[in-house]
Amino acid sequence: MKRNWKSSMITYSVAASLLVSMSASVSPAYAASSTKSSSAAPSVKKVNLFKRVSSNSQTVGIANKLLNNELYVNSNWAPYKFNGKLTWKENPYKDDTWSFYFQSLDMVGYLTTAYEQTHSQKYLEKAQWYIESWMNANPSPQKQASRFAWRDHSTANRVVNMAQFLDQYKGSSIYNKSFENKVLKMLEKHGDFLMDDKNYSFGSNHGIFQDRSLIELALLFPNMSHSQQWYKKGMDRLLVHVEEDVTKSGVHKEHSPAYHLLVLNLFKNINGFIKQFNVKEPRLTSGISKMEDYLAYLGDPSGQLPNLGDSEPYDLYSLSPKALTSDKLLYVVTKGKQGKKPDKDIVYTDGGTAVFKNDWSKETPLYLLFTSAFHSTTHKHADDLSFLLSYGKTNFFVDSGKYNYSYTDPYREYVKSSLAHNTVTVDKKSFPITKDQVNKSKINTSEISKAYSYVTGSHELYKGVKVKRTLIYLKSTNSIIVRDVMESNKNHTYTDTFNIGKDVDVKKSAARVFTLTSKLDKKQIELIQLTKMNTIKNYKGSSSPIAGWQSLEFNKKLPITQLQFTNNNQKNADYKFIINTDTTNGIKNYTVKSTPTHDIYTIVLKNGKRTNVQVKK
Repeated sequence: MKRNWKSSMITYSVAASLLVSMSASVSPAYAASSTKSSSAAPSVKKVNLFKRVSSNSQTVGIANKLLNNELYVNSNWAPYKFNGKLTWKENPYKDDTWSFYFQSLDMVGYLTTAYEQTHSQKYLEKAQWYIESWMNANPSPQKQASRFAWRDHSTANRVVNMAQFLDQYKGSSIYNKSFENKVLKMLEKHGDFLMDDKNYSFGSNHGIFQDRSLIELALLFPNMSHSQQWYKKGMDRLLVHVEEDVTKSGVHKEHSPAYHLLVLNLFKNINGFIKQFNVKEPRLTSGISKMEDYLAYLGDPSGQLPNLGDSEPYDLYSLSPKALTSDKLLYVVTKGKQGKKPDKDIVYTDGGTAVFKNDWSKETPLYLLFTSAFHSTTHKHADDLSFLLSYGKTNFFVDSGKYNYSYTDPYREYVKSSLAHNTVTVDKKSFPITKDQVNKSKINTSEISKAYSYVTGSHELYKGVKVKRTLIYLKSTNSIIVRDVMESNKNHTYTDTFNIGKDVDVKKSAARVFTLTSKLDKKQIELIQLTKMNTIKNYKGSSSPIAGWQSLEFNKKLPITQLQFTNNNQKNADYKFIINTDTTNGIKNYTVKSTPTHDIYTIVLKNGKRTNVQVKK
């Protein structure tokens, strides 16, 4: 992604003047901090710092494990027992993500937070031990014990944990000026490292973490020699992320609701932090509001964000209403008690997302999501033209999830592939997720009306093949038309895949009809195949080939049903399917007539009635 490093609205001179006067605004732990010896800090306003570890009922238990040399970095891995010494080359699970958390010094975050809860100095002493041990083993980027020590993301996160530690350490009974100065010198190295564009993650949320830490260092330690440059660099780069990593309508471009939420929270936390120093950034505030609006539409009837891309399900109802700026998201989070009710249907053309719903207050809730966008390779899966469908309490057509970040794991490779999504696969292979594919997938046309809503999307992610999908949601019967058109100058094998949720039983009830029955509420829907297929395959938890799996938790997978519909040796193909949530009164059939500007769908219902839908090309 090409970057345009424009100056932020806060000019260099303004930032400099802010930093010069900052000693009157910061935490007592930092007001007089520098790498030089100084007298006791004046009594001034306390600042709320960034934190990587939440304070909860489990914090002290985790900290106690760390006291006993049980190395806990994250709930995804069991604690690693060590003998009291660390080389900082440890990687017991041979997992890059584990190493990332380890080198981030999240252990220090848990221990410091436990100290904040209990005021027991043993936690602060152990946190000091971890910091000192790490600094001795990794004194600089040129002298590091592990290649993960001075990485972009781990370096940024370490700043947050070390700053939190210093905030508590300076007023504690174990405070030592010499050790504080060692930490401050190390933090200064961190600041210079994070400011250097050679170490910066362009086009990734990692860069936002770097900017957050750089801004924090600049405002907390105004006496450090490069604090003014840190602030300007951090804010300039951050605003580029706001403008280029998020679409104008408010959709984050990493293709994953989990990362949309993560980046939104980063923006909100940074915005709240700088406001403590009387700094305002209108572009940041505006971006936050639009991103919250998007979340209001993205949640399913149970309040869960979909596990698209590198996401796990997330409960929107767990968000604090007090922290929200969007009236629409407030309405969702408070279940209609506050805020403004969002529209039922919406299409984010620039973000590559469409969401169609019925009236959840009056009908059995229906939720249909369509995705088609290739903004970047970051957290990208081969899910273009895929859809999700939930009805009632049940997720009927699902995404296969994230599983993990290990690129050598065959199941990770699978969940990223096109076969793990409800979309088209060409020649039994997933398309490459590479930078040259950016912008080759999009939403083309859409319409929202009282009788129906539709969306069309297309991509050219397979060389020499154009794939177009049309989804029509017919509201009178809560039925969905799925049509895929493939065009090429050469023969190919085309496969339509449907991944069906874990709470669903699948049965072929008639020729070309599959009945899907919910295990939760016994509701039935049907998938009707209108196009004759050479082969139809049914997988569930297959290891050879890998097929029919879903991951809802990190490093865990569960078997689900996968249906594959395939025709061979075709240049062009037209696949037609129907999904009826009412098996009695839904759609029986449809035909399509093409004009230069529209595809005209003549839809025949099971009761004999007909209706037409004109879909723009």
